[in-house]
Amino acid sequence: PLLQKYNLTATFFVTANNIDKHGYCSKLQLREMSDAGMEIASHGLTHQYLTEMSRVDAKEQIAKSKILIEDKLDKSIAIFKEIHNSMFVIEQRSNQNC
Repeated sequence: PLLQKYNLTATFFVTANNIDKHGYCSKLQLREMSDAGMEIASHGLTHQYLTEMSRVDAKEQIAKSKILIEDKLDKSIAIFKEIHNSMFVIEQRSNQNC
């Protein structure tokens, strides 16, 4: 409500496996935020450093977090931010083996 009071929006980076856990945002809260104009984006599946895992596992972290968040929001997301790293746009590709 405070952001809305001042007609502002923000991007919130969510760790997908924490949705609906005690102390974290619920699916309903995230949907309300999204409906209010806030952007919900991925901060990974389990909040692990992608640089400390295999390329295959890192891709899985990104892909599964995107799917889980989109399922909770019932809309697509486009941004991923790794822990302590730069953010990037999640590309929509027809070839999942990229």
